[in-house]
Amino acid sequence: MLGASDKIVATSPVIKNYPWFKLLFPNIVDLPTPFTSAKEVNLETIFSTQPDVMICGKNGLDTAIIEQITAANIPVIQLNFDDFESLKTTVLTTGQILGPEEEAKAKEFCEYLDHNLKLVTDITSKLADGEKPTVIHTVGNTYLGVDGAKTIIDTWITLAGGINAAASYVEGNGKTISIEQLLLIDPDIIIVGNLEGAKIKDQLMTDSQCANLKAVKNGQVFISPVGVFPWDRYSAEEALHILWAAKTLHPDKFESIDMVKEVKEFYSKYFGYNLTDDETNRILNAQTPE
Repeated sequence: MLGASDKIVATSPVIKNYPWFKLLFPNIVDLPTPFTSAKEVNLETIFSTQPDVMICGKNGLDTAIIEQITAANIPVIQLNFDDFESLKTTVLTTGQILGPEEEAKAKEFCEYLDHNLKLVTDITSKLADGEKPTVIHTVGNTYLGVDGAKTIIDTWITLAGGINAAASYVEGNGKTISIEQLLLIDPDIIIVGNLEGAKIKDQLMTDSQCANLKAVKNGQVFISPVGVFPWDRYSAEEALHILWAAKTLHPDKFESIDMVKEVKEFYSKYFGYNLTDDETNRILNAQTPE
């Protein structure tokens, strides 16, 4: 996003599973992937790529491994975010690490994110609790995996004018609730966040146990868009997702938001890729490139 993809010398295996990432940044498939898990890292591969710096999550690597990497004079920068302020900090810090041009683009992105957040919250902050739909956001390979309190998912649900119904039950990402808890919550809206979102949505819509859920009966089950990365979680495309979420939760209050236009402009400006109408709609519908 900051225009420095050519500076990446190693990555994690998971990113190679994202079809839009590979389409926009095809060189990613040829890079080494020395990171298997927090405790399993091929140090020889890392050293062979001669990186100037390594960026990872705060819990991304075992402390002993980080010590071995820094002992080889490779600085390790640990970044994490679970709300929009820490997302901006992550982007700005990355820009500062990369150089002046990247730092300028990072600031520009943060201004765009702030603009979108204000656009949404200027309206949603005035909503009474009774106007806010209850929302469950699923993740993983079952509709019983949910995102609870203290997550960026909880943050955007709240800012978009909803109530994260899972927050009262669990804390963190990908936590499992029981079918009994889901039926008790009976959310107004269910948002599916997953690379296999269509499969999970189909499970929800066809499982007899879920037939009486309000969201299922009223056709209020949606799939979060998936682009370079899933929009709903820990992604630069959170700047787009807050618009999508607000429009999904309150379509009557955000009719003026044109998601096709927003996505096209974002991809052109930040990813250097001009999407067709079909490609844009595929991203918005969490579909892979053709």
